[in-house]
Amino acid sequence: MNRVKATFLIRKNKIKSNGNAPIYLRVTVDEKRKEISTKKEVAPEKWCVNRQRVKGNAREVQVINNYLDQIQREVLETETQILKQGEEVTAESIKSRMIGEEKPRILLIDFFEDYLKKMKELIGNGFAENTYKRYRTCLKHLKAFVQQECDSGSIALNELDLTFVRNFEHFLKTKDKPCSHNSALKYIDHFRKVINVALDHELTISNPFRRFNSKYETIDPEYLNGEELRAIERKSMPIDRVARVKDVFLFCCFTGLAFKDVEKLTKDDMEVDNNGNYWLIVARQKTKEPSIIMLLPVPLTIIEKYKDDPETASGNLLPVISNQKTNAYLKEIALLCGIKKNITFHMARHTFGTTVSLENDVPMDTVQKIMGHKDIRSTMLYARVTRRKVGRDLERLRENLSEK
Repeated sequence: MNRVKATFLIRKNKIKSNGNAPIYLRVTVDEKRKEISTKKEVAPEKWCVNRQRVKGNAREVQVINNYLDQIQREVLETETQILKQGEEVTAESIKSRMIGEEKPRILLIDFFEDYLKKMKELIGNGFAENTYKRYRTCLKHLKAFVQQECDSGSIALNELDLTFVRNFEHFLKTKDKPCSHNSALKYIDHFRKVINVALDHELTISNPFRRFNSKYETIDPEYLNGEELRAIERKSMPIDRVARVKDVFLFCCFTGLAFKDVEKLTKDDMEVDNNGNYWLIVARQKTKEPSIIMLLPVPLTIIEKYKDDPETASGNLLPVISNQKTNAYLKEIALLCGIKKNITFHMARHTFGTTVSLENDVPMDTVQKIMGHKDIRSTMLYARVTRRKVGRDLERLRENLSEK
């Protein structure tokens, strides 16, 4: 009769970057043994060698110890299955069944690379190029993490757990050129979506994100106030290329369009109503929601300025250059105008939502429609209540109270 013994131990020779040691299951049959990683870890001083469990009564401790109890039961169940099938019980046969070696072992990185390849083929037909680039960067970070964290330099889909996800988040925030909290969570979200595809195709049954609940931090996007916006409007630019970037930036400050949207604008996107008002009705590239924009005097003047320009001869509405070069010129514009903020092109959209719209009492639902937001909460991030508007509203309140 084969005698099966299941014990647990920690590997102090494999201490991880966070100071924890991995916990291993050791299966022994007739003095022959095999070890299996439990994918759990513990600080060495919290491990009880005699009990082969983590010390303490904290909830996290109970979760790990219960998991180890479950693994111990699985060893006995696996032994029973092998016996029922009339096969020989060995340490190797138990290990093979427990880690699923009898099924194809799909590696995380291989699956992610295949997903990325298919995404690239769908750019422009379901995926934007920028989305593909973000997922590609996520894969780069994931590869570096797996290489650092996993002994074999690889990990299978069915070996992922919450600890892996948490450690990946920690890696993103502490690596060379660390990610901010929100940037790290965006990469985690990309990773989660890839795993959801694997779950949908039943390539794994374990969802490592089931109890992952980190929240994004609320950050107010920067925008130009009225004085800064007027300073740019009035400033004459010494170089023609910088002047063109200024005009395109101002156009978006008064329309709320993002760079990708203004880049694709053509003269066909303009309409005129029965009252002689000019409109832009375009589907936003990011959300595919329509933006319905009546053109104000500033953007109309800019369109008129470039209607016969060689750079708009092909039909595009404005002379837009690359986003990278545009942002570089915007830094020069800020310097020339005495603005200390780090101006980027996306600030034009924030400026429209806040300074141009909200401070001039445009209703929130109207701003939502102009900006092409699916959800009013997205609009509220751009159109927040500014000090100037608070002051103006309270001044009106004071006047009303004084009349009573």
